[in-house]
Amino acid sequence: MVYAKTMSPESFDYRFYEDDIDERVMIDGHYDYADLNADLIKTARKMYEDSEYDLETNYNNSIKAYAEDRLPKRKNGKRFSTQQLRLMKLALDQNLEEAFIAECISAVMCEEYKVTYLKGSVQREWVIAYVPESMKDNEIAYIEAIYFGTGTEVMIHDDADEPKNGDDVSGYCFYTTKYFADDLKEEIAERVGCSTNEVVLFMFDGYQRTPKYKRV
Repeated sequence: MVYAKTMSPESFDYRFYEDDIDERVMIDGHYDYADLNADLIKTARKMYEDSEYDLETNYNNSIKAYAEDRLPKRKNGKRFSTQQLRLMKLALDQNLEEAFIAECISAVMCEEYKVTYLKGSVQREWVIAYVPESMKDNEIAYIEAIYFGTGTEVMIHDDADEPKNGDDVSGYCFYTTKYFADDLKEEIAERVGCSTNEVVLFMFDGYQRTPKYKRV
């Protein structure tokens, strides 16, 4: 049998899973949340904010000169293409900040990027993320779960002793977007290489208070 347990959400620390997030993903936390790989976002946003005055005054309204001066060199070492520059200028002309930032990132990183939103468990929890166009929805969902802690952390028992309850489970952990027991058992079985019938899962079910006394 394979034994596992779900961990308390209060003990979750996203830093243990930060390496699972593709380094190409860029997250704009603004003032309320943490940035991730956000240097290029900040550079592009500053360009957007400065463009109304700076582009015409200091760059003779040349998006080519503006981009080449303000953006980092492209990853492939080549110059920005006419199409990339045209899309940057179009986003500026239409006052589309997020689209402009995405076009700048796409040009520098040499692959198409898209804008998406990562959301937490309540309405006010959200951030903007810029991810490669090729990134699949389930990959983005996993990043969202790690960032906002909305998934489930599971520990798989790897000790020789058979656990009698969740407290006895000791081993290694993984994080998942799933939270229903059947779905969790299925993922555990896939990871371990066994049947779901061989999985015993102890689900975290909150805390209980016990009375204590002192002698007086």
